[in-house]
Amino acid sequence: MINRKKKKMPEINTSALPDIIFMLLFFFMVVTVMRKRAIKVTLDLPTATQLVKLKHPSIHHHLYLGKHKEKIGDNKTVIQLNDKFVSLDQIGSSVRKLRLSQPEMYQDAVNTCLQADENLEMKLLSDIKIELRKAEQVNLAYVAKKKE
Repeated sequence: MINRKKKKMPEINTSALPDIIFMLLFFFMVVTVMRKRAIKVTLDLPTATQLVKLKHPSIHHHLYLGKHKEKIGDNKTVIQLNDKFVSLDQIGSSVRKLRLSQPEMYQDAVNTCLQADENLEMKLLSDIKIELRKAEQVNLAYVAKKKE
């Protein structure tokens, strides 16, 4: 009989593991882009008692209606679509372009989130809704703050 010694398996060296994890964390922190829309209008949102959270936040575009933040003396209501200011007659074509930029399976599910100032004239809101209907944008959600 041959007397064989059992060899012990060497342990895995984990001394470099924290460095690798730190490098991965740093990489994802640098590469990740957290984009937040720059709202360029002042809004005082109306209050509501029943609010519903929308599904699929990636297939929404936002329409902001309020006073321009930088033009303090101007009381004219401006329209901001996502990050750009638009006029009333540009809303239809801009919304149509945004809807067509989505994948085909989501084009019918695209929502327009309307964030309007509480003291907005109803005529402007009505004109905007007519322009959205002309652009075949039928999904409209009103944004409000929760009543306390």
